[in-house]
Amino acid sequence: MTGHVDGADEGQVLVSRRPLVWSGSRLLFGEPVIEAVDAPFPVVPGDVVAVHWDWICERLDRRQLGWLQRVTDRQLAEFHAD
Repeated sequence: MTGHVDGADEGQVLVSRRPLVWSGSRLLFGEPVIEAVDAPFPVVPGDVVAVHWDWICERLDRRQLGWLQRVTDRQLAEFHAD
């Protein structure tokens, strides 16, 4: 998942993201949520990050974010095509 860094709270980073949720028989992006996650490196509000299991994996630039969004959209479309 990707998210936007909103700030820090008690040693953790607050990230706004849209989780995948089930809606009937479809997997969709849900409403935005703010979650506290761990960061192994410094991040600042406004950074776009990749998050896995409540852990920031990487800071993403525009190109990386665009690629990840395209791949995710394609995977969801293939999932629903079956």
